[in-house]
Amino acid sequence: MKYLILLGAVMLAFGTGYFFTRPEKCGAACDKSLISVNAAEFEQNTTKKDTTIIDLRTAQEYAAGHIANAVNADFYKTNEFGKFLNGLDKNKQYMIYCRSGNRSGQTLKLMEQKGFTQVTNLEGGIVSWESANLPVVKL
Repeated sequence: MKYLILLGAVMLAFGTGYFFTRPEKCGAACDKSLISVNAAEFEQNTTKKDTTIIDLRTAQEYAAGHIANAVNADFYKTNEFGKFLNGLDKNKQYMIYCRSGNRSGQTLKLMEQKGFTQVTNLEGGIVSWESANLPVVKL
């Protein structure tokens, strides 16, 4: 009986120690929110203050129709695009999209590698946005 009580006490002490000293499961990633969402969810967040919407398509694609208040940063102009990303505040909120989700998916990964913490990607790009009958601005 003594051994069972002693074993229980040791297990309890070990378990309690682990509970108080274990590292967080996500560590620094707890402060990150890099996600992809559908058009309806993306649209709900487009009016948030302090959020920058970035259209990653070419200038011609952007002019043909873009989400209101989006800034254009052409993914294919590698040097300019790199400078653009490097000039952004990594702790601010960004929403990104392209035509179908390919460029923005790559950009989401790139922004994560660069240390950005709040980025929302539009799944399916402007194609999914328009399929959901959401408005676009044309130049």
